[in-house]
Amino acid sequence: MAASGMTNDVAADSKRLCYTNVLKLASAIHAMSATECHPRDVRSQVTSAQLDEIEKALAAMPTALQYVRNALSPINAIPIELLANIFKMVVEPAQSFPHSYTTNPDPIDGMHVSQVCRHWRSVAFAFPDLWSTVDTARPMSVNAMLHRARGAPLKVIMRDRVSDDCVVPCLKDTGVLMDIVDESHRIEELHVEPKFAYGSLLIERFNQPAPNLRALTINHVQGPISNSFLPKLFDGCTPRLERLTMGGFTYWRGNSFSNLTHLCLHDHAPENRRPLSSLLQLLESCPYLDELALVAADLNLEVERDQSLFNTVLQPAVLPCLRTLDIGHSFSPQATARLLSHLILPPHTAINIWAPASAHFFGKINGARLANLIPDDIIKLGPLRTLHAVRILDHKHAERLAGVKRLGDKTMDVLSVHDGVLHLISNFWSQDVLEGLVKKLHAQDIREITLAVDAGEFLSSDAWMRVLKRTDGLTKLTVLPKCSGALLALRVPGICPRLSELTVQEERHCTGILLESVVSQRADEERPLDRLRVLEGISTSPGSPQLDDYTERHLRECVRKLEYKPTTFDEKELAPTAWPSDAYRWNLTARSGR
Repeated sequence: MAASGMTNDVAADSKRLCYTNVLKLASAIHAMSATECHPRDVRSQVTSAQLDEIEKALAAMPTALQYVRNALSPINAIPIELLANIFKMVVEPAQSFPHSYTTNPDPIDGMHVSQVCRHWRSVAFAFPDLWSTVDTARPMSVNAMLHRARGAPLKVIMRDRVSDDCVVPCLKDTGVLMDIVDESHRIEELHVEPKFAYGSLLIERFNQPAPNLRALTINHVQGPISNSFLPKLFDGCTPRLERLTMGGFTYWRGNSFSNLTHLCLHDHAPENRRPLSSLLQLLESCPYLDELALVAADLNLEVERDQSLFNTVLQPAVLPCLRTLDIGHSFSPQATARLLSHLILPPHTAINIWAPASAHFFGKINGARLANLIPDDIIKLGPLRTLHAVRILDHKHAERLAGVKRLGDKTMDVLSVHDGVLHLISNFWSQDVLEGLVKKLHAQDIREITLAVDAGEFLSSDAWMRVLKRTDGLTKLTVLPKCSGALLALRVPGICPRLSELTVQEERHCTGILLESVVSQRADEERPLDRLRVLEGISTSPGSPQLDDYTERHLRECVRKLEYKPTTFDEKELAPTAWPSDAYRWNLTARSGR
């Protein structure tokens, strides 16, 4: 070994000496050219062999210069461990839950960074983690990745290759599949998302234990699901499994999914959906659940009725760590309400429920379906029990005032609860939606109500009276438009004694008259409004500037702060903070890409 090292040093010294002589000779030739020496003098100082050496050095010079230039780049001055971590973030960007790889057309792996320069290549090959993502969209690279990973935990993505003009079946090669199966003990993430219907054999081959598995995704394995039973996987051994996304399968005998922190079940055929007792059993086994998403995967009430399970007393599932609950494309409001009535949730849980607007999910006829959506007893549902604000908006006002842009091809009705604020977004036609909602909630704790519904009937003064009597702790009221009923109710002595902020939209001459009556009466009762906003609206007839001036002066005398006909409205004031949720964004991309 010592002799070999000495030989290498001698060779390096010889190479450096050769380069030095070539550079000296090149400098001499440059001097000859600058002084325009006689050819006789040139022939006496330079030979053809020396010129060949110089030309060879000049041919290699661009590569050498590029190497030196790359070495001087600031990013190559940082420690190689930090550079490797940057490469890792490029290869495996942070993913929200649930996530899908079906929409990523081109795999990203260590090959991308290893082909930039010599230094990056040496760093990439020195860190096996950069090669630990095995993607069958490049089936020819699977063996190379397994070899270069050198024992590092694996992230395996089993999918077909999607190009601009076709879908390439990449999972027909059983040899590639078996190479992956043989590494089950190293797999930390497994995502099975084929485009073609290969059948359950694609996952049945995973029959060896996977003790290090933390994330598992199984989507569209059989195409249209004909068998709702998931085969037994990994010999039933997945003690570290935390994130599970599963589509189509509703039963998983032999597979123990405990200690989950993230769970997404989606696209269950209605006839295969689980009874409540089975779902509660799964949730009860996962007390550390942080996110739960059920997308087209709620309960089958018909099965429960047929099996006389509907009236069976069931113990609720306690989920003390749940941060997000998403229920999308629900089978029915009654199914959602039955599930919610059997959950015990902490106040910090964000709830998002959505359905296509065409499904009339939230009750556009008489509000009855909305009442069915929320359980009669909300004492165990911390997010609903601790509400302090209710904001009901139609789609037009949600986009204009709350900044909720339309996502996807279909307009969605949304119920979102987060940080004590309930947002209900739908094109309501019923005048008793707000009243039906208030009856379900702890109305005495509500401090803010916003009603911005443009279509259909307005809430009558009698209905507003019933609502405001229930919410006697109200401090902030926003009615846009059609506020006459609310203003008439506010004229009644003793209504909303704590009201300090009122926002309405001016649409008729009587709006000004009613406002003057309300604010002057409250001022006389020594409980004046702190803030009054009158947004500019569309009057039924041309307004009178003199009347506007008189109304504004009178209102300023009775309230502490008046904003009369402002042209802008701060959308952040009404914007929901938990919508659109990660599960809904995934719903748009992954499910629509099938």
